[in-house]
Amino acid sequence: MEQKRQDDASQPDPGTPGRRRFWKRAGIAAVVGATLTGLGAAVFAHGGPGGGPGGWHSRHNVSPELRAKRVDLMIETMLDGVDVSADQKSRINAIVTATMKEMQPLREQRFEARREAMSILTQPTVDRAKIEAFRVEKLKLADAASQRLTQGIADVAEVLTPEQRTALAEKFSRH
Repeated sequence: MEQKRQDDASQPDPGTPGRRRFWKRAGIAAVVGATLTGLGAAVFAHGGPGGGPGGWHSRHNVSPELRAKRVDLMIETMLDGVDVSADQKSRINAIVTATMKEMQPLREQRFEARREAMSILTQPTVDRAKIEAFRVEKLKLADAASQRLTQGIADVAEVLTPEQRTALAEKFSRH
């Protein structure tokens, strides 16, 4: 028993201030590292900052012609296998185009938010109040985008018949 006490005495107490400070710093470094890694992975996954000029994930201004082609392709893909009339397709195209146009400024704000997040997180000291204010502000941005997108989805749903909506839901459930 005395041998065990001697061995225990040679080990530093995990509750000492030096050990707690080490683990606290290690934890903070891990959180910051994970955050920066996650942000870097997101940028990398989109082909680097902006996804390349004119790419699908581009932050750059896209020509109206290219945007119209994207909308047409998206609608064509979405409605493939769903029996819709030319009139319905035209109305859906107008709804999606208007939705995308209205959401473009929100999209630009989201890209600016990434730069702002990096700026906040790379300061010499961590400003928790600033991080929280940033989070609250960006949740409002996400909510505005979600509301507009939901409105567009509901508008498209009203153009379709119940049978067409069911066919579309079945198509999406397979993916």
